[in-house]
Amino acid sequence: MRTRILIRALSFFLVLLPLFKTSSAFELKGYMSAGLFSFNDSSFRQIYGNFPVFYFSVDAFLWKNFGLSTGVNYLFRKGKAAVISGEPEQFPLDFSRLTVPLLAKFRVLKNRFQASVGLGLAYSTYRENWTDIELSYQDHSVHFRCELSADYNLSGRVFLRATLAGESIPTGVSSPLLNGGRANLAGMSILVGLGYKISR
Repeated sequence: MRTRILIRALSFFLVLLPLFKTSSAFELKGYMSAGLFSFNDSSFRQIYGNFPVFYFSVDAFLWKNFGLSTGVNYLFRKGKAAVISGEPEQFPLDFSRLTVPLLAKFRVLKNRFQASVGLGLAYSTYRENWTDIELSYQDHSVHFRCELSADYNLSGRVFLRATLAGESIPTGVSSPLLNGGRANLAGMSILVGLGYKISR
């Protein structure tokens, strides 16, 4: 259900974007950001620590203070899981995730500063691979995502951005790392990057 809603919303956004470009209030910005992601679950944090995360995003403000945002968010990291059954062992593994959000955005402008909040859905595909044994898991999910951003206009069309992003990704799958509990890939990201005003 959520997947269909997200696909329709993305299609709607792409179809209407050329029409909104004729509006005097239309504004389009692109951003490249990098930072750190951390799982909310302490068991996953012990295995992986903090992830490097990279985020390319586009904000399209259709009116002065309201718009939409989408992009591509990617993270990857290797870790080690301790398994205690008889002789304790450590198994190397890695985790990767690719996320495409579609968010409704509201912003407040003040001189060179812009503060914005984005709420909406995201599509994520993720994979965990145990490299020394034949064990891996991959799946996809549509979930909620929230972003808080602050922009500062450095000069002309160039902006500095700081972002705090959070999301909940329930998988419905039992994990041996959680003693059979249901895994939720929820976490927080802190990112810093540069933006460029493409139009207006």
